[in-house]
Amino acid sequence: MIQRLRRAPRRLVRVLRGQAPLIRRASTESDVLQSAADMPIHVWIDGGPLGREQTGYFNLLSELIRRLARHQSPACIVHVVTQASGRQALLARLGTDGSSLRFHAIGWRAVHWSQIHRLLFGWYAQLLIALLSLGMIAVGIAKPNSIVVGAVIVSTVAQMAVLLDELGAELAEALGRPRQRYAARLVRFLWRRLPAPHGRAPTHNTIEIIFWRGRFKWDNSCRIAIVQDMTTRIHPELHTEGNVVEFDEFLGYVQRHAQTIVTVSEQSRLDIIDRIAVCPSSVSVFPMPVHPQYVQPHFSSGFVAWHGIVNRYVLCVGTVEPRKNLRRLVRAFELLKEEPAAGGLDLVLVGPSGWDSGFREFLIGTDAASRVRMLGFAPLEHLPSLYHFASAVICPSVYEGFGIPVLEAMCSSGVVLASRISSLPEVLGKDGILFDPYDTKDIARALLGALTLSPTDATNYRRRCRQRADAHLERLAREGAPAFLYDRLNG
Repeated sequence: MIQRLRRAPRRLVRVLRGQAPLIRRASTESDVLQSAADMPIHVWIDGGPLGREQTGYFNLLSELIRRLARHQSPACIVHVVTQASGRQALLARLGTDGSSLRFHAIGWRAVHWSQIHRLLFGWYAQLLIALLSLGMIAVGIAKPNSIVVGAVIVSTVAQMAVLLDELGAELAEALGRPRQRYAARLVRFLWRRLPAPHGRAPTHNTIEIIFWRGRFKWDNSCRIAIVQDMTTRIHPELHTEGNVVEFDEFLGYVQRHAQTIVTVSEQSRLDIIDRIAVCPSSVSVFPMPVHPQYVQPHFSSGFVAWHGIVNRYVLCVGTVEPRKNLRRLVRAFELLKEEPAAGGLDLVLVGPSGWDSGFREFLIGTDAASRVRMLGFAPLEHLPSLYHFASAVICPSVYEGFGIPVLEAMCSSGVVLASRISSLPEVLGKDGILFDPYDTKDIARALLGALTLSPTDATNYRRRCRQRADAHLERLAREGAPAFLYDRLNG
């Protein structure tokens, strides 16, 4: 009653201004639901991956943002938390679709734990501590003080511990053992666990979406983590030690703070349920978004000529890393050198350099080196033409969470081949041209089969790939990200 009396003057002013009715009508359940449906959804997206535009995370995140920005009912107000480079790359990708986005500085969340480690334990920090210790020793000698002596002892012990930690890491590396710094592991452990969600979101109907290395901000929002695949858990030998450790810590953060885990294929969903302790009902799948240019792609042979490609070619798109299985692909391509169907055929590799640093040296030592072209990163608008005019598009990966190049090639009516493991059969279809990625001869067999298709069979196979891609696009329009997020908010 006292609170009502306190609010009475404010309500009277609102009534006189015409901002509130004199008599309130009782709200029904349908009114509440309708009001909730009419309220816009505020989607806050951690845009850390936007700073690396040549990665699969950038493609997934940018197209997810595009779909959210285009959605009208319920309206989505998209907040992107990123750095300046991420904002520039995203706006260049989205064009006019990015005009309604609200950008926010990522701030301290862009700081990586390794930067904190260098700040605390780098050589300049050690030099500063040594100078301070010498200064305190001089003060202690000139004017003895127990506090100064204690500070000198603590700083000296801390510095010796860090130096011994570094010496132990160097010795382990010299003996061929894993290089581990316990100081770095402690900083990494604390950095990933201390920033828990706290505070209240500034608006109702708030959804937070994070990717790898992201963090949630509020404890009353609908918190969604996107986990594209579990490759670091299934094939840790194909990744750097740092990536494996960081992804494990990210999964731990997701288990503690996320309400829903979203992935892009049914195979990835099963892998997540199998390898981390989560409730199966909390792991969901939504269709992988694709760039609008693949809905009705346009092809031009000029884009192919722009890259200096004059012969027939087999195309492979992906980062140069061990998981992409490019070395076995090159060996399989070598086996076809005597086949008439492979005469005058080049192998074209499109994609940025990854952590397979010895691939170029490996390529130089093969017989197929003169017939392999590494184009690096190709412009986005060139890819449909590169897919379409290729004699075959191959994805030999040993593991993929989805395989976006396979879907893009299918949208471009390409002759697509893929591994028969992980999620690739789910994308290409079990009736597609599949092979064992660990068997070089089987890769060569599948590639030769694609190259020897009759014109009629090749046309039918291209049409079949496009029809399967159309089915994915229809599902994307029907079960796309905005509807999925609204269901999570009200579920």
